[in-house]
Amino acid sequence: MQGEAQRQRSRERLLRLVQAPLDPDELRLEVVVELRRAIGFAHWCWALVDPASLISTGGMSEQLPFGPDFARYITLVERVADVNSYRALMCHWPSVGLLSVSTGGQLWRSVRHREVHAPVGIGDELRAVLRDGRGCWGFLNLYRATGERPFDPEEGQLVAELVPALAVALRRSLQRAPSQGDGGAAPPGVLILDDELRLHSQTPAARQWLAALAPAGAAGAGPPLPTAVYAVAARLLGQEAGVDPHRTARSRIRLASRRWAVLHAARLEGAEAGIAVTVEEAHPAEILDLLSQAWELSPREQALLELVQAGLGTGQIAERLCISPHTVQDHLKAIFEKVGVHSRRELVGGLVGAGRA
Repeated sequence: MQGEAQRQRSRERLLRLVQAPLDPDELRLEVVVELRRAIGFAHWCWALVDPASLISTGGMSEQLPFGPDFARYITLVERVADVNSYRALMCHWPSVGLLSVSTGGQLWRSVRHREVHAPVGIGDELRAVLRDGRGCWGFLNLYRATGERPFDPEEGQLVAELVPALAVALRRSLQRAPSQGDGGAAPPGVLILDDELRLHSQTPAARQWLAALAPAGAAGAGPPLPTAVYAVAARLLGQEAGVDPHRTARSRIRLASRRWAVLHAARLEGAEAGIAVTVEEAHPAEILDLLSQAWELSPREQALLELVQAGLGTGQIAERLCISPHTVQDHLKAIFEKVGVHSRRELVGGLVGAGRA
C-alpha cells in the first residue's frame, strides 16, 4: 500500500492526465495505467454511459475473466437490485463503493459476485460512478483477484477524489466536433436476441453497424456482440422485471468516427417473442441535449440552439424567447465560442454531421 507522499504524487499525476485533450479511449487507457501503479488491481472494466438512460454505450477492459459471459453479467446488473448497484451509488456522494466494505467482508452477499465474479477468480471490487453536475458519464470497475487483499478505504478515497475530474474529462472529450465525412446515412440495422441475449438473426445492415460499434484498443477475450447491444437489451429485461422502469431502453453512442448512433430495444410479439435491438443514425434533435451538456451550454443557450437547429432566424428566435435580436446575437457568440465554430452554418452542419453514421 502506498504511503501518503506516494499517494499524493499519484493523485497529482492523475489530475494532470485528465486535463490532457484525449479521446475517451485514450483517456481510459492512460488513467488505468496510472491507477494500477497507484493502488494495484488484477482486472478492470470502464464503460461510457448515456447520461439520460444510464445505459453503458461502450465498455473497455483488459483480460476481463467474465468477458465472454458479459451477457449474463449485464443482465444481472439490470435485473437485480444488488450490493453497490450503480443506481444505489448514484444516490450518494462520493459515488464509490468497495464490495468488501459494503458486505462486511462477506462478498457472497452480492449476486454478481456469487454468480459471475467468484467462479472466474475475482475477489474484491471497487466501483465508481463518474458523474459531475451535468450528468453521469461512465462506470469504472476495478477488481482484485481471489486471495488478494481487499481494497482499503484509503484507496477508495483516492478514486473518490478523482471522480469529479474523471467525469469532466469524459464529458469534455465529447466536445470534439463530429467527423464531416461525405458518406451517406446507413440504413437501420436490426438484431434479434433471445432472453439470454444470444443472437438469433440480423438484417444485412446490422453487420455494418456491428463493425462500427466494435470497441477499439481492448485486449483479451470479449463478448460476441458489442457491449452497447447487450446493455440496451438488458435494460429492457430490467424494465420487464420492474427494476428502474422509468428509464428507457434507449441509448446514444458516439462511434469511433465521432458520429452518433441510437440503439433501442423492444419486445417482439408472437410464439417466439424475442428482443429486437435496432441501431440507426442519430438525428440532430436526439443528441442536442447531450451535446449541450458536453459543450457546457446554459439552459437559455440550449433553448436557442434548438431553435437555430430548427431553422429559425434571429427575429423569430427573439420573438420566441422574448428577448431582443441583439441578445440573440450575444448568445450565439457565446455558443460559437463554446462549440468552437464561427457561424450558424458550421454550428448546424456539426449537428447534422453528428447524426450521420
